[in-house]
Amino acid sequence: MEGQREADRGKDGGMTTDPGSEQDSCEAMELCSSSAPCSENGNVALAGVPSIVMSEDGDGTNLTLSSLVEGLKEELRKQKTSYETRIQKLEESSAALCAQMERLEQEMEQERKKQRMLEIKLRNSERAREDAENRNRLLEKEMEDFFSTLGDLALGARTSDI
Repeated sequence: MEGQREADRGKDGGMTTDPGSEQDSCEAMELCSSSAPCSENGNVALAGVPSIVMSEDGDGTNLTLSSLVEGLKEELRKQKTSYETRIQKLEESSAALCAQMERLEQEMEQERKKQRMLEIKLRNSERAREDAENRNRLLEKEMEDFFSTLGDLALGARTSDI
């Protein structure tokens, strides 16, 4: 068994291949590659990050992986900065909109008060108009009564002259 591992190590460029860890790494690679866009040859292609190039002898693998990790970390830092900037802008926008909403609510309350006041004034003016019309009707009736009495007096004076 140990001799088989030595033979496998020689084929893989010094890397041991345990069947259980091979399956775990395959699953991890599938998960990783399923969330990243691939190039035509199947390599993972991330913006600004070098793709993984595995050589048969394993030389440079650690260097390539560490540069990939550094590239991914840098990408995460950029995303974090970008998201924090967006969050800050959204919070500022939200604060401005809240202030505007508060101002508009105050203006709306003032308009409601103004409307109630105008409605009261309208009712008062309608009531005053109705009162004035009633007074006018009474005055007209009194004038008619007065003139009819005056007319009767004038007629009575003429008939007595005859």
